Formats: sequence, structure tokens, C-alpha cells
Amino acid sequence: MKKPAANLKNSGKWLWIAVDVGFRKEKLTHGAGNKRLSYRLLPRAPEAKDNMPRGLPEIKDTLAARVRPGSFLVFDGWVATRSAVRQLGYDCAPPVIHETAYRDVKTGFHTNDVESENARLKGWSRKRYGRLNITVEEMDEYVFYVNVGGQMRDVMRGLAYSNGGVMRNACL
Repeated sequence: MKKPAANLKNSGKWLWIAVDVGFRKEKLTHGAGNKRLSYRLLPRAPEAKDNMPRGLPEIKDTLAARVRPGSFLVFDGWVATRSAVRQLGYDCAPPVIHETAYRDVKTGFHTNDVESENARLKGWSRKRYGRLNITVEEMDEYVFYVNVGGQMRDVMRGLAYSNGGVMRNACL
């Protein structure tokens, strides 16, 4: 008989993901390679503000740090997210309530972009490790591949950017 899996709500971390899908007439898509992704692994309860990883203080800090002011947000119905969005003054669509549908029938807004990115991330991790392995280092690498690219020239551009835009071959 198999042992029950650990309760991930108590032992795991919550992953917060945001996907930038465009600004005004600019459309960003995964297929075109220009979609942008941001994430935060929320702290475990003992390290989280108010001992609540997905509580208002943590979500508010995350939004303030990861989402540009003036962005238009589409999000699920998580109560802390609603409050944080309102308190920070973001313009937003009505929350998409997943218990009802993944697309708001009145407005057409949906969370499919973040849901599909989450599925790609899980597939990438499982293919690589044979199981889900989400750490800060793995997320940084995945986000690099999504936001910058996976070719050697992309890696070199990333290195050049992180070193002030200039990379020189050193004499050893």
C-alpha cells in the first residue's frame, strides 16, 4: 500500500504567476516568442506575513513588486487578490471565477494565458526531472527561456545584459 503524499498545502510553497499578453495594440503570444512571464514562490506559512502565504499582505507585496503600475489585470476570484488589486489601484476585469467557468461569459475575459503557461511549466519540469520540481533556481531558468529564449545566442545576450551590456573575452 502506498503512503499518502505529503500535504502540499502545509509542506509546499504556492506559486504566483503573471503573464504579460500585450499593451494597447501590441499582442504578446507564446507562439511568437514574445510573451513575458513573472513569478514569485510565496513563502511557507511560518515565514509569510500573518502566517498566510496567499493572504492580503503577501499578494499585495507581490503585485507591487511584479506588476507595472497602469497594467490592466485579469485574475481569478481569490479574495486576497481582489483586495490587493483594489488597494493598489490597478484597473482590472471582473474576477474570473473558476468554479463557474474559465472565461467570464459577460466580458469574455479569461485566465487561459496563465493557466496554459502553468501547464507548460509543469510539463517542462516533469520532462526534465520525472516529477514536479519547482524551486527558485528552476523558475529563474524557465522564466529566462520564456522571456529571453533558449538558444546559445539568447544565453549570451542574457549574460551580456546582466554584465552591463558588454561581454569581452578575457585573456587567461
